[in-house]
Amino acid sequence: LFGFGFSNTNWNGNTLPLSLAGFGMPGCALHTSLEATSLANGVGGTVRLTLAVPNDPGLVGVQFFAQAFVPQPGVNAAGAVMSNAVAEVVGAF
Repeated sequence: LFGFGFSNTNWNGNTLPLSLAGFGMPGCALHTSLEATSLANGVGGTVRLTLAVPNDPGLVGVQFFAQAFVPQPGVNAAGAVMSNAVAEVVGAF
């Protein structure tokens, strides 16, 4: 499950990064706000997700952040881990 947001400093009244230890995921943190999510299936430990960005010049330069929630049964109480986060910028081509 991928999470996408426009902030890497706060979300839902919480400062980011937010430790997820209290949710059964010690050592994991939420690094991005969650304005949208997308489900993607992987094969062999790799997932590919393609995003369609509208052809709108007003979006050039918009920054957003992404992070993945990865199910891993038995690794912790939640049975999942979080990936590192990435920052993305919409560009012109």
